[in-house]
Amino acid sequence: MHDIKFHCIYKKNDNRSENLLSQNIESAKNFNITVIPFEGVYKNIDQLIKKFNLKINPLGQHKIKTTGVLGCFLSHYLLWTKCLNQKQHIGVLEYDAKFINPLKEKITDYFSDYLNLDYCRHLYLDTDQDYESIVTVANKSPLIKKLEETNTESKFKKPFKYINNNHIKGAFGYIISPNGAAKLINATNKYGILPADIQPNLMYCEMFYTEPSVVMLNPSSLINRAKHSHTTNNQI
Repeated sequence: MHDIKFHCIYKKNDNRSENLLSQNIESAKNFNITVIPFEGVYKNIDQLIKKFNLKINPLGQHKIKTTGVLGCFLSHYLLWTKCLNQKQHIGVLEYDAKFINPLKEKITDYFSDYLNLDYCRHLYLDTDQDYESIVTVANKSPLIKKLEETNTESKFKKPFKYINNNHIKGAFGYIISPNGAAKLINATNKYGILPADIQPNLMYCEMFYTEPSVVMLNPSSLINRAKHSHTTNNQI
């Protein structure tokens, strides 16, 4: 088994979520990766925000349109706190992720804060290409690349524009270090909540990604992903 343990956010007693979680776990076994189910935040959202003394980042309030977005963020936030408290790198997954490639040996030596495991999804959302066609599925150890800054002139004049141009779309598969977790928790405390995939950005932490992808969205989930999105009121 690989040293890094992955925690997979899912909705308990939800057939679709639990079915995809099972497929996630099985795909990980193909690469000797351990996946631990992690019950996501689907209720008591306001109470948890109050408990952690958090607020919504006013610059990104337009991105938080439902309580589901907040629940999704809190699910990731809880795993960041786990990472920090345990002082160990952890992997974070959403239930509709699927492993398609092995992890690089000693992968934590190749990045500092945050490592996204499916940059292809980010590319797909910016192109007209079919997502599945650009995800490399060959059994290949990935390269680790650093996310480069873009539109740096907006960093101070328009900070949300900078953040939005310097994050990786999709947080359904990544590895985070204790140092990265501390940075994201501190940024949340200081600036407030943004969606789970926007909060990790180059203003707050150093970001890296794998090439080719290590995980992808489960093809069986793609058709109905919008319908069952984490951003709905009944989801994370």
